[in-house]
Amino acid sequence: MSNSTLSIVSSIVPRESGPFSDFRRLESDRSHRAATRLPRVCDSTLARYHRYLSKQLSFPFNVWYPEPTALEEMNAYPCTVVGLIDPKSGVGDEIDGIYCTIRKGEYERDLPLIELELSPDDPNFEVVEQYWDWFWHCG
Repeated sequence: MSNSTLSIVSSIVPRESGPFSDFRRLESDRSHRAATRLPRVCDSTLARYHRYLSKQLSFPFNVWYPEPTALEEMNAYPCTVVGLIDPKSGVGDEIDGIYCTIRKGEYERDLPLIELELSPDDPNFEVVEQYWDWFWHCG
């Protein structure tokens, strides 16, 4: 798990006492053991991450779905993320994570954010990549 993922996840976790009160310490403890103490993916942590992503991401942004596997597919699968869907709405769970609405041409569809591929040059890349790391390692 990347150091920046530990920082981001610790920043979205409440700083009061409770099950996530150790998170400030995680920023300095980079061991694998510390990574296992990150909050598990559940309804409440998805809701917190949704709030964080809603503030950090700039919409709309371009993605690919499915992920291109060859250079010629870069033009075949582009779409645009127009917004996130609040997991409290019933869309999104511990299996698929946070959903977003994508637009391709005149069509819109809701997909899990973890299914989308961003360009490393996109300003949203690092924030989405940190979410991806947390979701796959703590889910």
